[in-house]
Amino acid sequence: MFITDRLIAKRYLAVSTVRKLFLIFGFVGSSPFILWVSFLGKESRDLIVALIVIYWTVQSTTNAGFRVNHLDIAPKYV
Repeated sequence: MFITDRLIAKRYLAVSTVRKLFLIFGFVGSSPFILWVSFLGKESRDLIVALIVIYWTVQSTTNAGFRVNHLDIAPKYV
């Protein structure tokens, strides 16, 4: 992600801190939306779809935390 690369390149945060922050944001930030969906009925279909889209958008920030682990662990072999 552009934001994580920028934070690391400008040395605002360490690599492990950036990874952990984006994982926390993705998991904790997305949970209210999926919980909200569980309380809605079938008459709120449009709202449910919108909430699920928001959920997956926020959840996708976890990719910046774990999909690049192989680069952090062994960068010279990639």
